[in-house]
Amino acid sequence: MFDPDTFRAGLLDALKMSRDEFNAYRETIKVYRDENAAHRDLDPKSEVYPNLDAALECCFFYFDQLRARFEEFYPARENPDLRLEYARNCKAFERIANVAVEATRASNLLGG
Repeated sequence: MFDPDTFRAGLLDALKMSRDEFNAYRETIKVYRDENAAHRDLDPKSEVYPNLDAALECCFFYFDQLRARFEEFYPARENPDLRLEYARNCKAFERIANVAVEATRASNLLGG
């Protein structure tokens, strides 16, 4: 669907990472997934959650590439800006999470 070299170069440019930096980042995500998310390793090497900001940027980049590739099939109104949709959803989810936290506190289920 895309020229792999062009896509990779564009992705690395969008992430402001070298190929080696991307590979190292990808490995941290993979190790976490393998040990803690997809499987539960009883003696995991990773002890922290990986930062997912670059992974999110990868999603934005890929979505933009798909949107550009197939724009003739969809009217502009059906091609949302994924970053804008993400920001809107984050605000909505934050409000929901705050209500849930306050309800939990008010219920004294956690001891206050």
